[in-house]
Amino acid sequence: MLTAKSIDQNNYDFLYYGERDRAFFEAVDALKNNYDGGKILITRSISDVFVNSIDTDIFNLIQESNYIYWQKTLEKPWLYARYIVMFNPKIGGWAKERDEISKKWFGKEEIYAFYNVVLNNNRYTILKINEDKLREYAWENNLNIKELPSINTSLTNWQPDEQERRIGIVQTNSINDLTSKAILSLSWKDYKKDYITNQGRVVTSDIERPTTSEGQSYALLRAIYINDKQTFDNVLLWTINSLSLSDRNLFAWLYGYKNNNIGIVDKGTATDADQDIALALLFASNKWHDSEYLDLAKLIISDIWKYETVEVNGKRFIVAGDWASAKNNKIYTINPSYLSPYTYRMFAEVDKEHDWDQIVNTSYELLDKCTSLHIDSNTSANIPPDWCAIDKNGNVLIAENINGKASSYSYDAIRTLWRIALDYTWYKDSRALNYLQRMTIWPKEWTEKQKIYSTYTHDGKMVNNEESLSHYGTQLAFFTITDKKIADEIYKKKILSQWNKEGYWGDKNNYYDQNWVWFGTALYTNNLSNLWVNKK
Repeated sequence: MLTAKSIDQNNYDFLYYGERDRAFFEAVDALKNNYDGGKILITRSISDVFVNSIDTDIFNLIQESNYIYWQKTLEKPWLYARYIVMFNPKIGGWAKERDEISKKWFGKEEIYAFYNVVLNNNRYTILKINEDKLREYAWENNLNIKELPSINTSLTNWQPDEQERRIGIVQTNSINDLTSKAILSLSWKDYKKDYITNQGRVVTSDIERPTTSEGQSYALLRAIYINDKQTFDNVLLWTINSLSLSDRNLFAWLYGYKNNNIGIVDKGTATDADQDIALALLFASNKWHDSEYLDLAKLIISDIWKYETVEVNGKRFIVAGDWASAKNNKIYTINPSYLSPYTYRMFAEVDKEHDWDQIVNTSYELLDKCTSLHIDSNTSANIPPDWCAIDKNGNVLIAENINGKASSYSYDAIRTLWRIALDYTWYKDSRALNYLQRMTIWPKEWTEKQKIYSTYTHDGKMVNNEESLSHYGTQLAFFTITDKKIADEIYKKKILSQWNKEGYWGDKNNYYDQNWVWFGTALYTNNLSNLWVNKK
């Protein structure tokens, strides 16, 4: 029997497609010591005896499976051909005793009753598909195929105890060698190398290489989903040590060089970053079972309420930062892309002293007003602006204290689509769906032009003919909710086409693109589960 190996779980990636009855998993490099370091298409049928009862480490599962597969080919070679087996999403935790796994596997003839091509996109059916159909399926679903050596030749010469590497593996087209989960993991590894220092500081791609609280928050969220605790802790520690404000549990938004000194450049806070940092801490407390993350999150959440919300006409609203209140004339600056209803729902569970459910409601109220009202034109295209403001009576205004065309739909506003799509994905709030469906401009632009531009006026006029990967990343989230067919088209034509096998999309020096394509892809491919709602 193969010897169990000590492995770093961060090196193994799993892909979940669709609902539970449409699940595929890919173990990346699980057979790297056996079969040319390849990625493997893995599947199992619900009818297999062991799948409901075994909890096991994925590496052991793959190694054990292939040992048994190899063993059985010697006994009944006519039943087994060149395609690897085998993982089922119903398998849940991690086994501690490998011997118990073996006992459950042996003596079950049904376990080995599959044929030369086994795919399972319906857990009640084993599909026997010919080679061409298999490759077509893999291409359409961005799956990689790894073909084992022939049963009657080199496979029978494989000595599993010696862990020989075998050559002669067949792959699909290089663009589709990796599934989306593996792409997200590879992107993270490349992103860490290019943007995150060993100390945990995220340096953006601007000329002066500044650091923002936004960048730190993005890194924390991505690290959570990749299960990279070491990087998470490094980024968190640097953020606390370098960006924390002395008088409040919030973070300065900008760090870098000023007058030949390095440090905080602007002490103002950015509400989106503070929210996302707190959210990442909630996720971490649940994922890694550490209450210290939760305690820190509670401190931040309390001060978000204290310094980044205001009362207008008896209602509480989120504003853009602790700087966003103009005390003299009671004008409050709003960034619609900061509004994060799903986050406030979680805050409500841990901060009982404040009415975060009201913030969910006023956020949708703000979104509706900022999006539909004629801020600076005679009409509105029902798209969010980069910035807006409200006065003491709750009237929506142009944000006067913002550089550039604040009412345009551009690099800030694009994030609104993703955040509201995520709220619908996690909580199915009908207001989220209604809000997204009102933006009829996007399906019209795509259908007519097969592209969506980077900047539009509030009434829907194109400002320039530039396209942006970050925009397509958030549009991917939008269409995942409103029109899956267009989402599939954008993913293939605008996202996958820009993927580089080294681990990045498009221009690797574009920090914003690398993040928002990642977040958009993760939502589109069902790799952004709610890590808080399933807390124990």
